[in-house]
Amino acid sequence: MKKSKASTTFTGNEIAIVGSSIRLPNGCDNLDDYWRVLVNGEDLITEVSSERWNVDAYYYPERDIPGKAYTKAAGQLDNIWDFDASFFNISPREAAQLDPQQRLLLELSWEAFENAGVIPSTVRGSDANVFIGISSIDYGNTKISDLASGNSFFMLGTTMSIASNRLSYFYDLHGSSLSVDTACSSSLYALDLACQKIRLGESDMAICGGVSVLLTPYPFVGFSQANMLSEDGRCMAFDSRGNGYVRSEGGGILVLKRLSKALEDGNPIHAIVAGVGTNADGRTNGISLPSSDRQEELLRKVYKSANIPPEDVTYLEAHGTGTIVGDAAEVGAIGRFFGPHRDKELLIGSAKSNAGHLEAGSGMAGLIKATLVVKNGIIPKSLHVQKQRDDIPFDEYRIKVATETTSVENRDNPIVVGVNSFGFGGANGHAILKEYQLDTKVTALPLHKTAKGGAGHLPPLLLSARSEISLAKLAEKYLTYLENVSSTKQYVEIASAAVHYRESFENRLAVTGKNLGDIKSSLTAYLDEASPYQTALTGQADPDPKPITFVFNGNGAQYPGMAKDLIVEDPTFKLWITKIDTLIQEKAGWSIIESIEKADSEEISDTMIAQPLIMAIQIALVEYLASFGVHPTVSLGHSVGEIAAAYSAGILSLDQAVDVILKRSNAQGKTRGVGTMAAMEVKVEEAKTL
Repeated sequence: MKKSKASTTFTGNEIAIVGSSIRLPNGCDNLDDYWRVLVNGEDLITEVSSERWNVDAYYYPERDIPGKAYTKAAGQLDNIWDFDASFFNISPREAAQLDPQQRLLLELSWEAFENAGVIPSTVRGSDANVFIGISSIDYGNTKISDLASGNSFFMLGTTMSIASNRLSYFYDLHGSSLSVDTACSSSLYALDLACQKIRLGESDMAICGGVSVLLTPYPFVGFSQANMLSEDGRCMAFDSRGNGYVRSEGGGILVLKRLSKALEDGNPIHAIVAGVGTNADGRTNGISLPSSDRQEELLRKVYKSANIPPEDVTYLEAHGTGTIVGDAAEVGAIGRFFGPHRDKELLIGSAKSNAGHLEAGSGMAGLIKATLVVKNGIIPKSLHVQKQRDDIPFDEYRIKVATETTSVENRDNPIVVGVNSFGFGGANGHAILKEYQLDTKVTALPLHKTAKGGAGHLPPLLLSARSEISLAKLAEKYLTYLENVSSTKQYVEIASAAVHYRESFENRLAVTGKNLGDIKSSLTAYLDEASPYQTALTGQADPDPKPITFVFNGNGAQYPGMAKDLIVEDPTFKLWITKIDTLIQEKAGWSIIESIEKADSEEISDTMIAQPLIMAIQIALVEYLASFGVHPTVSLGHSVGEIAAAYSAGILSLDQAVDVILKRSNAQGKTRGVGTMAAMEVKVEEAKTL
């Protein structure tokens, strides 16, 4: 059967994933870490730390022992307690009552905004929606044994509804704010709700995510009693040895925008959400037993609604828990829907084989893995598959577990990836992600410029943070990142993004240099407080933006070659100098640019040359700064500077400003050697003509 040509036409009403962030066990703290883990086939599962609870007191290595769990295996975050409360305007007293899940969501949402190139303060007061998948109440349960430890913030810190509300409150978002609990499919349900809001036109943007943290032994005991956990402590999805799942913790956040709005704002397009849907199993042989038929029904509904043929799907990120009943039901649904339409096997896999089962957050791990597959064109291998299950007819279904990392073939067609997620109470979810692919690639971010540091210098690296400690940590991260940067072009993009796509805070750091080596050396010296070679500039800015005033000087500041380098180095400055030069040549018959390039001290001391020259450079500088988004609240001028100030304030047009300066300089030029009274008479007569 011939593979159809996937559509590359977008209507502008599709939903784009513009930002994402993730936190997984064993030091997997960001998207780069996650992709490395997936491609290298790393296993993040360890055991529950004794710092969480007395693990041995609740453990016994046999099934069906009342009050005991038969496994210690788990995926565990390195540190769930350290939290920069002041960054999120939270007092220490309130922070102490805050569920680590809420803390994690705050951190992940900020990182996702930065990944999207969205400055958080710019969405303040918007109708953006927040939907968060969350089901764990572990933190609240830990407080039950010591109710006196709770204060007025206790309920805010432990209630699941506040997990989503906390984000809406902090970012001042006015759209819907909802915490979703459908167990393991919570994140896909959150995605479905977020996409509905955008498609209905209620908002152009939404935050959706999922999170889970393991803080008490009770769910371990409960799921052990239900025989759902793996004795081997691994999710061996689709393998003949699969005997349950391993619990894990972490979370992820996606920032979604209407595609047309994302393109207008210049956000990166990681993937398109081509379709998403949910349903429920209804009555099965048991509430925790899945319905393969209902899962198949959901696939048919979602792909029909998205108008995507089954044969166009490149890869399917399965739920893949490694349970005997769950894996069989899922592969059956996938095979019955996709198999009849395909000549080539459909590769499937599961991120749970790397990171374990994040339960309410698991859908985010799958979605973000799918996004990375779409972005990189590589399908990572699924771990712990020695032999595919004999009782599942993989060959008949034309399905194969991805046991090797492979590159996607036929890149002429957009990559399409499906994502499954099922709740153990029968709530099912499926999403389709599609590569954003056009004949003409849209630049990921607008090409904002960053100021040059002067002739022979790179643009400065400008960093800011809420505290000096955080600023040092940020500088350390940038230094590590720059170690892998070799080209000036890459550095300029990084320096520009640091200015235009990160929030500005009061503690500031500016690093300049002639080359990358200088920048790195300056950062290294800044981090080493004992170093005598401190070249970085540090200080504090007022947290509340203050009005900007432009003050324009009068005659006497000119010198030969003034602005000559800037004409060469900056196209915006050159454009405006050229505009003014054209007007002056038309009206006065001489060239500003020629005077900048060739005039000596005597020539530029001539009033008839100096005054238009000063004004031209001042106006070009106004437009040069405007190209960086720098606009004055007030413009003041002295003498000749009054004309540039009037232009800056919008009182004079460019043509009017040129007329005024030519008449003014001509009038003053005629008074050389004339007595004071005569000079005044000449000025009066000239002024009458203006």
